[in-house]
Amino acid sequence: MEQQMMKRMIQKCFLQYEHSVESVPLNDRDYEKLYSEIMERYQRNESAEIYELVEDVVYEFLVG
Repeated sequence: MEQQMMKRMIQKCFLQYEHSVESVPLNDRDYEKLYSEIMERYQRNESAEIYELVEDVVYEFLVG
């Protein structure tokens, strides 16, 4: 999946967790780390829905 599209999905997920566009606490390295984690999980389970993987990874980032 294209990395820019994934970045927008990650941003939207942060908005669901009550962050504003300005308060999304990520730099480029964080986005790369989240993207890598999402893609790794997808490769292990290609039947998974990408949006569910994004939500899981973002949630873990926020609570971890």
